[in-house]
Parts: sequence; structure tokens; C-alpha cells
Amino acid sequence: MGQQGQRDRGGEEVIDRINQLGIVDGRSTAFGQSDRVSEAKFLDLLRGLIEKVNEDSQVADELALKFVRGGDVEIHDLMMALEKADLSLKMLIQVRNKLIEAYQEVMRMQV
Repeated sequence: MGQQGQRDRGGEEVIDRINQLGIVDGRSTAFGQSDRVSEAKFLDLLRGLIEKVNEDSQVADELALKFVRGGDVEIHDLMMALEKADLSLKMLIQVRNKLIEAYQEVMRMQV
């Protein structure tokens, strides 16, 4: 599979994981059970996102090393891999920022 195919599949994997979360209907299950299922799915989504960012970074690093050593790497493939790794990291940082904001908002709530 070429770099373009890998790039397209990478985005699809993240979207598939988000879609797998589904909508939790609190009326159909007990309150506690629904929360535990959502928490597990959310943690799996975060783990998958972190793994994907790490994978994208490793692919970009490998291509960069191969390119520097004179290997058979097209410059546009290298640039796409580097950009993909950069965008993945930026997305992860934004997810982290939103989680921190949500946590801070919850902590500000009065009981």
C-alpha cells in the first residue's frame, strides 16, 4: 500500500474508533453500567489515538533516516509523512487541552 493509501487508512482508523463509541443511552442500562462502558470505550479511544500518533511519528522518522542515508525515498512521500505526524501530534495536544478544560470545569462546579 502506498503512502497515500496509508494516510487515508490512518484517518479512517481514527474515525472508526470514534464511531465505535456510539451514543450511550442511559435509559437502556443501569446508570453505573452505562458509565463504566463509556469510560472503557473512551480510554480505548485515547489509547488508540496515542498509539496512532506514535506510529505516525515512527514512520516519519524512518523515512527521514532512509532519505538522509540516500535510500529510495521520494521527497513528497517524506514530506507527507512528516506533515501527517505533525498533524497527529497537534490533534493529540488539542484533545489533551480539551480534557484539561473539561476537568477544570468540573472542578469549578459547586455541589
